[in-house]
Amino acid sequence: FGGPAGSGSPAAAIIADESSEAAVGDRCGGGDNHRFSFQMDESMVDATLDGDGKVYVYALDTLGGEGKNRPLGASPKSFNTFATQGYLDSAGGGVIRGWACDKDEPSESINVHIYFGGPAANGGHVVSAIASDPSEAAVKNLCGG
Repeated sequence: FGGPAGSGSPAAAIIADESSEAAVGDRCGGGDNHRFSFQMDESMVDATLDGDGKVYVYALDTLGGEGKNRPLGASPKSFNTFATQGYLDSAGGGVIRGWACDKDEPSESINVHIYFGGPAANGGHVVSAIASDPSEAAVKNLCGG
C-alpha cells in the first residue's frame, strides 16, 4: 500500500476465487471463480494515505517466474476516501445553480444528475450535467482544490 511494487508496503496476498460472471471466465480462458474482494484495515488505509494515495493490485502468475506478475487493468486507482459533496444554491426562474465535487479528484469536474417530478428512486425525469463552472474560493477550499 502507498506505492507500486518495490516501493509500497505489500499488505496481503488473497486468492481471486469468488464467483464471477461468464464474461470474466471467458476473458480468463475458463472457469467461473475469478473475482476477489478485500477489506482494508486502518493501518492499510493509513499506509495508502501516507504514500501516494493510490492502490496498486497485481495478478500473480501461477507458474511464477521473474517479470510475469502484472498490474491489473485500471491499476493503480486513486483511493476513494471521500464521498462526493455539494450544495443546491437555487432552483427558480428556469435556472438551477449549485456546486458539486469529489475530494479524491478535487480539480476534476464531476457529473451531476438533476431529477424533475420526484427523487431518483421514484423515477423522476433526469438530466445529467457536469459541475464545471469556475468555483469561488470557499468552494475550492471545501473541495480540496
